[in-house]
Amino acid sequence: FQAYTEGQYASWTVWTVPSTMSVSAASKSSGMGEKDLRTINGIPPNMMIKAGSTLLVPRSANSQKEVASGVADNGRLSLAPERVTRRTTIKAGRNDTVTSIARRYKVTTADIATWNDVKSGSSFSRGSSIVLYLPVRMSSKSSPSRKSSHSAKGKSADKKVSHAGKRSSGKPTKARK
Repeated sequence: FQAYTEGQYASWTVWTVPSTMSVSAASKSSGMGEKDLRTINGIPPNMMIKAGSTLLVPRSANSQKEVASGVADNGRLSLAPERVTRRTTIKAGRNDTVTSIARRYKVTTADIATWNDVKSGSSFSRGSSIVLYLPVRMSSKSSPSRKSSHSAKGKSADKKVSHAGKRSSGKPTKARK
């Protein structure tokens, strides 16, 4: 009630997030518990809060600053996944199981089972397609880009189709008379 008698009528304010951060970091910066911050602002699990987002946070007793009208009218919450993933499909090898694939790609068996609609203890048939959602790796600018893809034996996988519908090696050929 001390804040009320001193002219502070609102117990909540907004805080603009200065840089993209985890909910844990935002809760520490705002002085609010992580669970409460998620609940009040509707932040789902495994999400990051993007820079410039406005969060509803408790107002401190000594804060007399009002929320700017631009922020009050246009405040927004922008979220990004903590991990960016890409859908990848692989072919099962001999004796591949949910557990062996999970270990190989460093994901949980529960995730592999969910993505492929199988049970955690299941085995995959040789050659069957397995869906994975793997983290996207950021490539460095200095690494050379691949111009063509190659198979494991070093043969070119890129083939051009000639007008006759036959596959050619990509080398120019002499025109026939």
